[in-house]
Amino acid sequence: MKHWWVLGLLVLNSAFGQVVITGKITQANQIPLASTNITLHVPRSSAILAFAIADKSGFYSIPVKSMADTLVLKVYRLGYATQQRTVLNKTQEVNFELSEQEIKLKEVVVKEKPITRSGDTLSYSVNAFKTQSDRAIGDVIRRLPGVEVQPDGKILYQGKAINKYYIEGLDLLDGRYNLANENLPADAVSRVEILENHQPVRMLDSLVFSENAALNIRLKNKITTTGTARVGVGASPFLWEANVTPMLFTRGQQLIASYQTNNIGQNIGRQIKTLTIEDVLNPFEKEPAKIVWARVMPLAAPTFSDTRWLDNKAHLGTINFLKKLPKGYEFRVNLSYLNDHQLQIGRTQTINYTPTDTINILEEKRNGFAFRTLEGSFALQKNDRGQYFKNQFSFKRQWDSETGLLLLNGNPLTQRVSSPFYALSNHLKDIFKIKKQVLTLQSFMSLQNAPQSLSVTPGPFLGLINNNLPYNRLSQEVTLRSFFTHNMVSLTKGLARGFSVSPQVGFQVENQRLQSQIARGDGEEVLELVGGTFENQLDWGKIHAYAKLQTQYRRNKWRITLNSPLNFYDFSIRDTPLQQQQRRQQFTFEPRLNTSYEATPFWTLSTTIDRQNTFGEIDNVFYGYLLRTYRNIERRNAPLPANVSHGGRLNASYRNPVASIFGHASYSKRLIDNNLLYRTQLNANGAAESYALESSNRAINDVFMAQVSKYFTELSTQFTLEGQFVQTERPQIINGVAATVRNQNTTYGFRLDGKVAKWADWEYRYKKMDFLNQVNKRTYPPTSQQQHQFNLSLYPARNLHVGFKNEYYVNRLVAKSNHTLFSDLIIRFTWQKRKIDFETAWNNIWNTSQLSLVSTSAFSYLESSYQLRPMQMLQRVRFSF
Repeated sequence: MKHWWVLGLLVLNSAFGQVVITGKITQANQIPLASTNITLHVPRSSAILAFAIADKSGFYSIPVKSMADTLVLKVYRLGYATQQRTVLNKTQEVNFELSEQEIKLKEVVVKEKPITRSGDTLSYSVNAFKTQSDRAIGDVIRRLPGVEVQPDGKILYQGKAINKYYIEGLDLLDGRYNLANENLPADAVSRVEILENHQPVRMLDSLVFSENAALNIRLKNKITTTGTARVGVGASPFLWEANVTPMLFTRGQQLIASYQTNNIGQNIGRQIKTLTIEDVLNPFEKEPAKIVWARVMPLAAPTFSDTRWLDNKAHLGTINFLKKLPKGYEFRVNLSYLNDHQLQIGRTQTINYTPTDTINILEEKRNGFAFRTLEGSFALQKNDRGQYFKNQFSFKRQWDSETGLLLLNGNPLTQRVSSPFYALSNHLKDIFKIKKQVLTLQSFMSLQNAPQSLSVTPGPFLGLINNNLPYNRLSQEVTLRSFFTHNMVSLTKGLARGFSVSPQVGFQVENQRLQSQIARGDGEEVLELVGGTFENQLDWGKIHAYAKLQTQYRRNKWRITLNSPLNFYDFSIRDTPLQQQQRRQQFTFEPRLNTSYEATPFWTLSTTIDRQNTFGEIDNVFYGYLLRTYRNIERRNAPLPANVSHGGRLNASYRNPVASIFGHASYSKRLIDNNLLYRTQLNANGAAESYALESSNRAINDVFMAQVSKYFTELSTQFTLEGQFVQTERPQIINGVAATVRNQNTTYGFRLDGKVAKWADWEYRYKKMDFLNQVNKRTYPPTSQQQHQFNLSLYPARNLHVGFKNEYYVNRLVAKSNHTLFSDLIIRFTWQKRKIDFETAWNNIWNTSQLSLVSTSAFSYLESSYQLRPMQMLQRVRFSF
């Protein structure tokens, strides 16, 4: 009997195992629902005892193995309401009819990495760095770790200027990328890419490497029609602003057109300034830049924003169009016209340090400038793995003039300058393969004409010009006509084990004619030529022929470039009326060695060692006097300047995209051996007479700079620390006494910017500059300048932005210190459906009227005081296409 209870349990268990629940799952109209899930539970428990899945006919079957009296059946299927039913624990049929139901999914936030890396390409997510107040892509680029945007808009990566600015891989703007940076809506851009070690010529990508990076804009859509339109009015006085910049980007063509005008201090002329250098290691020398022979004595360029002080009336029109043609060719047109009138009002105190004395000059200035420039270029280009071809024709026409009203130590003086300019040029570059070698042909040709004039009333330099007798007016007329051509052929061949060689031969020819004359007079119209050594009829000729071998080695972690150029220079300079001439012929050897070593995936070390020979240009050799400003007259009656310099540079860079850490540091030193020593005679009223003497001397330059930045992803905050030290030392003769002049400039600071929350972001910048001058080891009082910037943006609602901008300056001058505060308020309401901004700007809230800054030159200390724009209100409407 003792085993009967075991037998009873077995029978009972067998009975339970025979319970089976079956049924059918349907929806409305008895349509079977296949793949429906059915689960079995005991009441008040989430544990699953058994489960089944309905077949294609909707039938299911669940065997029950439970001692519970009642059971719970649950039926659920995606897109239908879940049902459950309590049933007895027995074999039975239970059918369900399900009804459709929308399912609300919980919000899922996917965080994109702010920075990713693929090979030599760094990709920055625009959404990760964009704030609600950002409108143009340039606002975002300024925040990217490792990227720096200078005040003129030039973009640096790891301390070096980018060599190209692409939009979807195309070079639409030919280096004038401020136009895109300040007008392309950030909302149209998905990513900003940095292309490290970018070789712009695709044929040379595996043969000739580059140290510089390029920047590429990736748009959200393959076909993008976008742009910016903005109009604003305000007071006081009456203020206006307008900007209409439509843009089109497709795979076959790109267009940026713009018309802009304002009188609120925005310097729109910088949007058409060329900022890129295509090949830093092997620059192809083009025409000389425009030489400014005569000018109104300007106020020193300030380090604060133009909108604080610039009184302007500016108009800019530009069109930039690129069209892809058959067989891989591209046609590009860039045209622009600028009409900009500017007024500068301020005061300059100059202290000239001499070995025996100091000379003080106080100038109160009211300068008017009229800049009118028409320029354009037409380019046909092909750039693929099989061929590179580019022919670009360019023209430039300027009608510039300047007027200066000045009080010199209380005495009135008037200056007038006319400075038109004409230039035509054509640049041809063709690269193609000959078997396994690459042949490069380049040819550049330009014509220039630059007539300039300067008139000063009353006449200066009484002793030099008019036997110490006062006279009414001094006039300087200068005309320079130039022809320049540069032609080169090179052959590039890849060798075994990572070597490549590029022998080059080429020549340059430059012919210039300088004509100038100085006239004086006691009346406004009748002038008398001073004649003699106050005229120039100078013919300048220069021939430069060269043969160069460039050898490159790239393997594993090493990149080495050795340039071995042999140059021949032939200078011919002649002024027949003054019976002066000179001829200089010289061979030079100017090697340059660049070495780069990738120590780790994060660290790169590089060095540069070189020897350079530089010779003077036509503005360094002229036998008659030239009036450059009202208080500077020069005569360079001396041999052609010929300098030999030796220098080196050490650089270390660190980049870790995963940790968002970027940094670089460099030190460079250059010894410059000169054949001329410059003598400056300073008069009691600050007038300077400059001469050049044949005497060997050496100048020394030292530069150290460093920067490190870290982006904290979790805090959406970036920290940047930077510093720079520059020291120059050179001998000069000042007022007849030989002197060694040393200048030291030290700059350091940091930047913090981040997002406090969804409703606020902020930015703080600090910068300090220290200036120190020494003449013959005599140290003059140091000066310094501090800048604090604090910006706060609040977003009380999704469509409302309240921005506070503050700038605080502390200047330690020679005899005093001053403190200046600026504050601005911006309130912006956004009609999000139409993407329209309604903005009210209250600028210079405290109505600050003047700001003083300090700077130094070779043996001078300069304190510049600027008359600022008054408090003003501006109402804007802005929208993106």
